[in-house]
Amino acid sequence: MFIQSRSRVPLTAILLAITLGACQRRDVVNLGPVEHLNAGPAAVVATIQSPSVSLYGSHDGVLVAWLQEDGDGRSVVVRHISETLAMSAAGTPLIPSHLGDRPVSRPTIVGGVNPEEVSLIWQTTRPPQEEAFVVSRTSEDNGRSWSTGIERSLGLTAPTSLVVADVSGTPFVTWLDQRVQRHRILFARLIEGSQQWLPSESRFIHDPGDDSYTLKLSVASDGADRIAVVWQEDATCAINAIFSRDGGLKWSDPVRLDDRGELGVPAIARVAFAGKRAVAVWSGGGQLWADSSADGGDTWGVDTLLEDNDLDDMPNFDLLGSRDVAHIAFDAEPGGRLPGIYHVALNQDGVWSAEHEGMRAVGTRGGKPAHPRLAREQDGTVYVTYEQDGRVVLLARSTDEGATFERPITIYDQPIEDGTVRHLQVAASGGVAYVVWETLKGAERAGESRDAPTEVDLFLRRVSPPR
Repeated sequence: MFIQSRSRVPLTAILLAITLGACQRRDVVNLGPVEHLNAGPAAVVATIQSPSVSLYGSHDGVLVAWLQEDGDGRSVVVRHISETLAMSAAGTPLIPSHLGDRPVSRPTIVGGVNPEEVSLIWQTTRPPQEEAFVVSRTSEDNGRSWSTGIERSLGLTAPTSLVVADVSGTPFVTWLDQRVQRHRILFARLIEGSQQWLPSESRFIHDPGDDSYTLKLSVASDGADRIAVVWQEDATCAINAIFSRDGGLKWSDPVRLDDRGELGVPAIARVAFAGKRAVAVWSGGGQLWADSSADGGDTWGVDTLLEDNDLDDMPNFDLLGSRDVAHIAFDAEPGGRLPGIYHVALNQDGVWSAEHEGMRAVGTRGGKPAHPRLAREQDGTVYVTYEQDGRVVLLARSTDEGATFERPITIYDQPIEDGTVRHLQVAASGGVAYVVWETLKGAERAGESRDAPTEVDLFLRRVSPPR
């Protein structure tokens, strides 16, 4: 069975022969304790639409970072957790370098050139004009100690959207300039061991026009100097892409990816690389589409419809790139059957896994599974975590690059009166998976400002499957 291109017959409707009977159960799974990351008196600075915590898998465990607020103001907190490091080890608050600085964005962790090197990046505002800065602090010992940091003005007097990516082992920061009625895309890149920002003259600026706004961005690198950026513009709902071959010094003209031009609704778009092949996936209006570029962004192929539901619900998905395969996990209700989590992969030659093996059902065991998130280790082990009914956290593993998945295991089962589970994340290191999730208390607070602290608890659980 082959994938249908530019067709409204989705993969999930074609490949229903794949069931959980293909899943394999392993014997023993070692579940670590459920740790309450923010057990202290300080409140987590959380938003409704985006995760409050950043999770990064290193060669020695994981790093977890978030914003907290107490009577002394706001600070960035970072923790290093591994299989051997005590789970009760306290996080390290990183005090702002300037008096009065107010961190306003979730800190993002990106890797460096060396295995022990990581950078922690966030946005802050500074009185009296509330000028916006991007701040970077670097660790040479996998998060055990941190540099004093360097900063760069964004030229704005209000916070903006900030997207951080890893390009050739150095952080690459993209943001939207909202000083004019239309949004412009700008970027800066850290160079020379993450100790110096690329000159401002090298910024890329995209101006979509007087009546159009640029929505959320997604940025990815092939691990060398090729960068791809995708986004949606609100006036046309077009999914656009640009690329650079030289680490962001020069950029292509924008290219529209959605061939049909029929989306007509807000969408979520993401980009990743399978080797040198750029892969873009977008979701909106009950549909999930994908496209890829064999030359890393110069030319794009024919759109592929992965899912089309009659409810017009936006399929939730995750896209994860690697040196040779891009993995996609998404929630779907194929052919009116029970909802489930499905997985499909695209290799660097442009071949879909479903063309030979079918789409893999990761989890369909009743309830409403949703919001999958992916992680992958260098040996091809793939993890998918997802939530069910806003209450249960599950994890499935594949040891063969997604060809088969073991039966999902329950990581957490929370009484519904204790809050809603949301914003799952997973990272892997040394054959161990680390799952992070949030519990939101008081959903009536959803209407508060995006910057307001909400009643959020952060949890982590370490999972050691059989090796």
